Amino acid sequence: SEKLPEGMTLSSFTFQRGSKVLLFGTAPQSEPAKITAYVGDLQSAVSGSNRLFSAVSSPNIRTDPAGSQNRWDFNLQLANPEEGQ
Repeated sequence: SEKLPEGMTLSSFTFQRGSKVLLFGTAPQSEPAKITAYVGDLQSAVSGSNRLFSAVSSPNIRTDPAGSQNRWDFNLQLANPEEGQ
């Protein structure tokens, strides 16, 4: 994702039922604000004049006990283009 802040890593993503996207990744433990900023950027992401996502969940953030990283995940609901018109 071009909106992914520097220092964050997108580890994996999955699609569910054709409209739900789950993102999983890591970020420096000292910079949890980057995770919430990324979520905010995706909440406002548009293609043309249409929002890309109709809903974005709050991120789950967990400290990796073996290192200096936070693990994060959150869900996105793809917007229906017809709803934006």
